[in-house]
Amino acid sequence: MILATEKTYLAVLFGLSVLLFFFGLGWRDFWAPVEPRYAEIARVMFAKGEWIVPTVNGDLYTDKPMLYFWLVLLAGKVFGAVNEWTLRLPAALGGVGLVWATYLLGKEFFTARVGFLSALILATSMRIIWEARSAHIDMLFCFLFVLSIYFAARSLLGRGRSNEMLLVYVFMALATLPRG
Repeated sequence: MILATEKTYLAVLFGLSVLLFFFGLGWRDFWAPVEPRYAEIARVMFAKGEWIVPTVNGDLYTDKPMLYFWLVLLAGKVFGAVNEWTLRLPAALGGVGLVWATYLLGKEFFTARVGFLSALILATSMRIIWEARSAHIDMLFCFLFVLSIYFAARSLLGRGRSNEMLLVYVFMALATLPRG
């Protein structure tokens, strides 16, 4: 059962994360070197309807796995185009998820207040704000990786159900898809 305080913590963290990571997300142009490259890859994939083979300047692009590009393409389908906002959306969502996962870790192994303060400090850290507002794959990777740590700790310390160890493998596998 979630207590009223925990609901307040979650509401504050969610509201702050959305404000910090989403407000004006598409207002600025792409910044070199990564954002223009990812934008062009996603734009070409979107225009061609190609969801499997990424290319940049006509050459095969194999530097990064596909999860980030798939999320950009999904956002492009929903919102009608690949642009500054849709390209940065997966990173912003990953940032919100990372803040949430940090709260869960702190709450599970210490107290809800420790989880809240940890997530609050994380959410207001300049590097996290920067990464969550840029078309970088790191926020998505960190979110999925921290979730795998959360479920691993719960399983190994006997706090979770016996099948939660499977979630460790699922989230670890998903974490390799944006970063490799």
